[in-house]
Amino acid sequence: PVFAAPAAVSTAAKDPQFTFKLGGLLMYDAAWYQGHDALQGKTTGYTDETGFRRARLSAQGRLYGDWSYNVTLGFTGALNNVSNADPVDIWQASVSYSGFRAMKIKAGQFYEPFSLEASTSSRATTFMERGLPYTFSPGKSVGIGIAAAPTSALYLEAGGFTEDLNSAGNLKKAFTGRVAYAPVDSKGRLLHVGAG
Repeated sequence: PVFAAPAAVSTAAKDPQFTFKLGGLLMYDAAWYQGHDALQGKTTGYTDETGFRRARLSAQGRLYGDWSYNVTLGFTGALNNVSNADPVDIWQASVSYSGFRAMKIKAGQFYEPFSLEASTSSRATTFMERGLPYTFSPGKSVGIGIAAAPTSALYLEAGGFTEDLNSAGNLKKAFTGRVAYAPVDSKGRLLHVGAG
């Protein structure tokens, strides 16, 4: 089973130009294999375990209406006593500007625009795990990107990136992009196609 406990404290009601929301995400896994004692010594990977899948704390909001920020820290490795794990992992740290019509500019560490699954929050995935193609997605990196929606059915996003803030190696460069088109989007009907 997976237990998720999203929580948020917001100040948006006081001044919509300046908002602050403190949130969090906690997912905890437990696995128990019935009759696994008979498998001991014959195979591996059948061990009863419990652990945190995700443990994050976030702060996000708006500044002067058109600017927004998101800082998300992860504590999963430290809570699971993973050896050599940093006590705090910088999951996301970004600022964005949406003052242009139908366009947004974002800079910092965030997910590269590559696939729908990578763009979907872990709170809203269809299954417990993302699909195998997600393994080949670039993930989150430091960079700058531009997203635009010229029409209600068309979405474009692209950016240039280096490795994430938690990397200690040589910085590699990448350019990624994603286009999505929804020719059918009405009540009870949706056709969405995209490529990254």
